[in-house]
Amino acid sequence: EGNPEQILYSFNGTPYKQDIFMDRQQLKEQVETIRQAFGYINRFKNQTFVIKIASSLIENPVFPVLIKDITILHNVGIRIVLIPGAKTRIDEVLANYGIKCKTVDNVRISQPEAIPFIKMAAF
Repeated sequence: EGNPEQILYSFNGTPYKQDIFMDRQQLKEQVETIRQAFGYINRFKNQTFVIKIASSLIENPVFPVLIKDITILHNVGIRIVLIPGAKTRIDEVLANYGIKCKTVDNVRISQPEAIPFIKMAAF
């Protein structure tokens, strides 16, 4: 039995060798991942996922990847409801108008006079 290698060519035409057994192992892993995904797809098809996206995530480089993944969920029959986070914008508006709020365990405690400004910032 010889060395199980094959010569492949990259996009730029450069030849390189690749171990066939490694390809088979990677293929087995990918097949197993797909099988697991089908189980979840069947379980959650026609269900609704509510996903809150923090406002800070929108500027993050991984945001397009997240949106792509959410699109895949939608394409396999999962209903998606996106809730945009507004914390950063609310904080900015309240600071601009000089309104102070307390935060307890990362939850804003607002006085009644802050509510119109919070609504303005969130919508």
